[in-house]
Amino acid sequence: MNQQQPDEQGFLDDLGLSGEQGAPAAQGPADAVGELWREQHGNVRGVWEQALGHREFGDDESFFTVGGHSLLAARVVARINRGAPVRITVRDLFDHPTVGGLTDLLAARAAAVA
Repeated sequence: MNQQQPDEQGFLDDLGLSGEQGAPAAQGPADAVGELWREQHGNVRGVWEQALGHREFGDDESFFTVGGHSLLAARVVARINRGAPVRITVRDLFDHPTVGGLTDLLAARAAAVA
C-alpha cells in the first residue's frame, strides 16, 4: 500500500477517498491547536475563578453575567496576558465574553504565530 506523507503543514495532497484503511494520520495543525486550546482553557478558567471569587460558571456563560464588570475585565486581561503566548485586549474580552470563546481566540492566535 502506498502511504502518503503529510507536507510540512501536516496536510495530505488528496483526501484519500479510495476506502483503504491506513495508519493513523500524523499529528497535524488541528492537533497542535487542540493542545494550545487545552493549555489556554486552564489558564483562562483559573484567572476568571480568581478574579470573580467563585467557580459557579460554565464555559459558555458570559463574564459579565457571572459577576464581571469593566474594571475586573482589565485585571483579567492583564493576568491572562502574563500567562498566554499571545496578547489579548479588553475589547477581545467584550467580543468573546465566555471562557470557551476567549480560549478559542487565544488558541487561534497562538496557532497563527506558531
